[in-house]
Amino acid sequence: TVLFFDRIVVVLENRTYIYNFDEMRLIDAIETYPNLKGLVAINPDPNNTVLATPDPQKGHVRLNVYEKNKSFNIPAHQASLSALCLNQAGTLLATASEKGTLIRLFDTNTCQCIQELRRGKEKADINCITIDKRSQRLACSSDRNTIHIFTVSIDQRQARGVIKNETEEELKEGDKDEPKQADISKNVGSFLGKISRYFDSEWSYAKFKVPSEDQSALHTCAFNQEGSHLIVVGSEGTYYQVEISKKGECKIVDRKTFSLDQIFILVGFWGFG
Repeated sequence: TVLFFDRIVVVLENRTYIYNFDEMRLIDAIETYPNLKGLVAINPDPNNTVLATPDPQKGHVRLNVYEKNKSFNIPAHQASLSALCLNQAGTLLATASEKGTLIRLFDTNTCQCIQELRRGKEKADINCITIDKRSQRLACSSDRNTIHIFTVSIDQRQARGVIKNETEEELKEGDKDEPKQADISKNVGSFLGKISRYFDSEWSYAKFKVPSEDQSALHTCAFNQEGSHLIVVGSEGTYYQVEISKKGECKIVDRKTFSLDQIFILVGFWGFG
């Protein structure tokens, strides 16, 4: 359950409900793909309320822009979604799939993919994506205990046309049957196109390896108001404040250990996840 402004959002496995807070009147009921993670993203701008939920079609996102009374379907990934995030203005949507190698950034006005960020080449469970207040930086955390920090290229908002493939494993996949001679040039062109798209995605300019002794701990993160520091909270009760230099160096400037009850309060206050 998420509370924002005068509305309450209740996320169930196959449906998301939006209620008016004062009268508890049902405003909207949105069907979703099986949403075991409870994925939902809401921006905090009351003048442009945007809600992102999984669409009934796997890997797609349903975007509801309530001030314009419009909804859109965004084919974000081929695999199931693992994380959603909107920036504060509701103009940018970040998504990740269960493969965890790519994060895609969409313009909510055009629903076009404007940037593709590569977390890594190995599969990971991305459990948190966050965008700073100025929409200049994006960070993600996963079960690999490394926070990746990217530059958001707002000045390069151009539609890429075709959604890129998920992982480089697809570069290694070939037809199970031997290709016919007439198909060789087509297959070579497709292979080279995938290689080009792989190198076209942008890598993180900074990384923060969480010094956690509990490798099973999950971490969530958020930027401070200025976007110069990253706040990282772990499920095992750890808290880090990390300074990010312009060169991409990450330095721990504060570290604390809390009880689980205190961590739940922190997570709720910051609105992580």
